[in-house]
Amino acid sequence: MKIVLPIILFSLVACNQQVPSKAVSKEHRDSVAALVAIRLKENERQFSNPRNITEDEQSKAYASVKFGMSRKEAEKLQNFYGFTEIGNVPFTIQPDYFKDSLYQLTITSIDKSANFFVSDVRIAWQTLIDVITEKYGPPDVDDPYPTLLSMRTKKTAYQKRWRLGDKIINIGVGEEEYTYFAECWIYFKPLRERMSRQLVIDNIKSISADKDKF
Repeated sequence: MKIVLPIILFSLVACNQQVPSKAVSKEHRDSVAALVAIRLKENERQFSNPRNITEDEQSKAYASVKFGMSRKEAEKLQNFYGFTEIGNVPFTIQPDYFKDSLYQLTITSIDKSANFFVSDVRIAWQTLIDVITEKYGPPDVDDPYPTLLSMRTKKTAYQKRWRLGDKIINIGVGEEEYTYFAECWIYFKPLRERMSRQLVIDNIKSISADKDKF
């Protein structure tokens, strides 16, 4: 991490505190402030993408499928029906679109009863972790495999997370109707945030439109 920013901030404070305001030109203060803003942006980018993942890799959803593709484009490249093997373990892949732009994928193993929670489900969970770790290195969030008693009904608890610039990968274990499965949830932040903003706007419009029904 560069230490230029603290030095610039110190210099700016020093100018304001030690030198009479008339002696420091407005142009100088503006240039220092602009430089500070640039360094803040650089630090923000470095923090959000510490692994220096390329933009092409950040936009990659699965295989040749890219985030932002239309349903038609994505389904030409990947069969999302039936099972896909990852590390010799069968998974299903569920794509989600917002305004016909792919913004997330959910990769799920075959549902198993509680009898297989520490065997088949854990093997599928570990397989996903091993594949992603092989590609991107260790996760940013690294929690252990959950216990059966800790599982919540109809919830997925994520134990692993990779922050890859605009791409986020989560791996966890879910429960549905007393069956359990491993899950990998991959999403593209800019598109997901755009969808969330639109949902809020649509909700506000709906509330305004429905108020006269009461």
